[in-house]
Amino acid sequence: MKKLSLFFLAISLILISSVSYSQNYYVCDSTGSDNNDGLSESTAFQTYGKAIWSFNKLDAGGSLLFCRGGQFEATTTARLYNKNCSAEKPCSISDYGDAALDAPQIINTAGYYVINFEDGGNANQDGGYIVENLTLLSTSGSGVGVRMYNDVDDLTIRNMHIQGFKIGVYSAGSNVTEDPNSNRMNDRLVLRDSTIIENSTQGFLGG
Repeated sequence: MKKLSLFFLAISLILISSVSYSQNYYVCDSTGSDNNDGLSESTAFQTYGKAIWSFNKLDAGGSLLFCRGGQFEATTTARLYNKNCSAEKPCSISDYGDAALDAPQIINTAGYYVINFEDGGNANQDGGYIVENLTLLSTSGSGVGVRMYNDVDDLTIRNMHIQGFKIGVYSAGSNVTEDPNSNRMNDRLVLRDSTIIENSTQGFLGG
């Protein structure tokens, strides 16, 4: 009986060790600090500029989370590209905190691409991304709310408010490719349950 118990204990430990764990990153303007590691609500980053690049370090299924009630100024166009993410285990840019508070606001005062899925150079297939529960505002009438370039697949945009940009959502083109898995297209895009208004050139641009 003792040997049998040890056997089941060993199996349990193997199963526990095989469970995948997805680390999230947190950002909050009121309680965070850019000197933090961003790995918990109590050690959140403070600014968009510090936090946005963390998306590229997420494990499969991980999230970059902005606190509800927060306001964040977009200060850069970051290239978001993470090969850990997939349609089966998507990575997300989303919200956390008190549901009674307003959705996090990311405010663009210049011509930035606020959420920009793009790898540099030649096109390489990537994707498995979710953008949800955020308000993206541009006070300059320029820039793009959500943009994808260089073969971004399996992207879901939902429950978003995107307002005041040059283009709200932009499914752009592609560079040349040497990747046999790339067709230079942005495939399987879903946009739903969102408000896209007062963007000077186009609400959704793509094909």
